Amino acid sequence: MKNFLLVDFGASRIKSGIFNTESGVLSDIQSYASLPPAVQAGTRFEVSAEALKKKFIEIIKAYADTCEIEGVAICSEMHGFLLTDPDNKPLTNYISWKDERSLDEIDGKTSFAFVTENLGKPYRDITLFTAKPCYPAFNLMALARKEKIKQQSKIISLPEWLACCSGKSGNNVHETMFAALGFYDFCSKKPSGEYLDLYRKITGTDLIFNQTTEEITVSGFAVINGRDIPVYSGVGDHQCAVLGAGNKPLKTISINLGTGSQMSKITDDISNKEVDYRPFFDGYALKTVTHIPSGRALNVYIGLLASINPHSDYWETLKSISTEEIESAQLEFDLSIFSSAWNYSGGGKISKITETGFNVRHYLASLLKSYIKQYLQLLPQFESGDEHIILSGGIPSKLPAIREIISEKSGKTVIIHNEDIEETFSGLKILMQKIAVQS
Repeated sequence: MKNFLLVDFGASRIKSGIFNTESGVLSDIQSYASLPPAVQAGTRFEVSAEALKKKFIEIIKAYADTCEIEGVAICSEMHGFLLTDPDNKPLTNYISWKDERSLDEIDGKTSFAFVTENLGKPYRDITLFTAKPCYPAFNLMALARKEKIKQQSKIISLPEWLACCSGKSGNNVHETMFAALGFYDFCSKKPSGEYLDLYRKITGTDLIFNQTTEEITVSGFAVINGRDIPVYSGVGDHQCAVLGAGNKPLKTISINLGTGSQMSKITDDISNKEVDYRPFFDGYALKTVTHIPSGRALNVYIGLLASINPHSDYWETLKSISTEEIESAQLEFDLSIFSSAWNYSGGGKISKITETGFNVRHYLASLLKSYIKQYLQLLPQFESGDEHIILSGGIPSKLPAIREIISEKSGKTVIIHNEDIEETFSGLKILMQKIAVQS
């Protein structure tokens, strides 16, 4: 029997479970709080690299004590990084995607502006990404400019760090995670020469990398109870969730609604410059808009009500809002409250307030209307025919009015992916089933 340990290192939770490739069953699912930041001040958000490694080993050992594990598969939050020396010894904490130090001014200019202004060609043309201050490419440049990095350093993602937890690294990285560092030349499938030239000019040293791979392969080992347990190359949680939600190339549009949110489509066409593209699996690209305000933003606006009346559960009230109330709601909410958010224009706001109807239910109905409006606004960028829409993440099942309104306004079939297990686990199951067949 082949048991693979699946681990989802998410932004708010770490989740794990045992997947048996012969029975197809995922069992013993566990959930753990994400590790607290070691540094959280101003624009900085760092987590101890050693604490992450320790937690990873603890999770593997807990399972290995009760069953034989064939290997460990990881999906991970993206857009975080740490620097190590060439032998994988950490030089920094793990710098999270929540970190935006690239917006701090150094010598009168932010590193976000410094990179975009000094590359040999436009950032988007190189990476097929819309530039965002949370991307490692910009935060790394802030480190280089402020702390004057002089040592040759390797930049790695979270799964790469976890894979070398026992010092036995395969020194490779799946392209879904490498691209998320923000300086991947999408078309040539290698680090941007323009970015590396700029980094070398600032630091006087070269930046080094693990070998990029399009395949899921052994990336390291965890030594548990005297056994070398293979750790497979980690993949991006976004791509993993799109795969696990049942999306098919060219046939579906994925809308993931959780703490954060993305709209995506598996495609072989990368010509639309209004959206981003990321590596996917089996030679496809993922056409996407990321950082769409979702649960994180809703919590801020709902939190205002909760601060006034902490005894009411406003998420429960939100569930009771009807489609009719949403349709007739008049307030307009700007949900882009953080600087890396899609459509950000200086912060959130509430407008169209009048003398009548300014009450809690109208407030919540308007909030939900503005939330849904984002996806309807983006939908034309993904439509090309008779696709249907798959809603995933934790929010659609809690707020069914979302499906009803998107279906009515778009004229498309809208399905809520509501299997018993989360989409990231479903995606990891598909990937590990392929590994089991190949071996």
